[in-house]
Amino acid sequence: MDEIRELCGQPEFIEHFAAIESRPEDRSVLWRYSNGIDLDFGSDYNFRLGSITLTSPLVKLEDKTVIGRPINDVLLDFPTIELDDDFAENGHNYILPGEELSIWVNKSVVENITVFPNYDKSGNIPMWPEKGS
Repeated sequence: MDEIRELCGQPEFIEHFAAIESRPEDRSVLWRYSNGIDLDFGSDYNFRLGSITLTSPLVKLEDKTVIGRPINDVLLDFPTIELDDDFAENGHNYILPGEELSIWVNKSVVENITVFPNYDKSGNIPMWPEKGS
């Protein structure tokens, strides 16, 4: 968290929550920045950065805008995207196979992209690329 704070500055909003109220040891911290970046740190991975969620329409994937566009248009640009979970009226989660990337769609429009790290052999420690790579 200190390294991320050094790189990105102090978040505008910090939220603490427990995944399951009966297990307070399983908790997460969400840092939200006004530029459309949310960072998730969880007790499952010793409060290392566990995911980055992007909500800004300025974000591009392979030089193409994705957030704020209809999913049918995005599927034309990225035909390998697959539906991962259908939550009916609550939304749909798509993935880009071979990438640690999730695309959340609500009412047929892309709301956000979440990027996940690879994990070490134990599956417990997130392995993000090194700075500058």
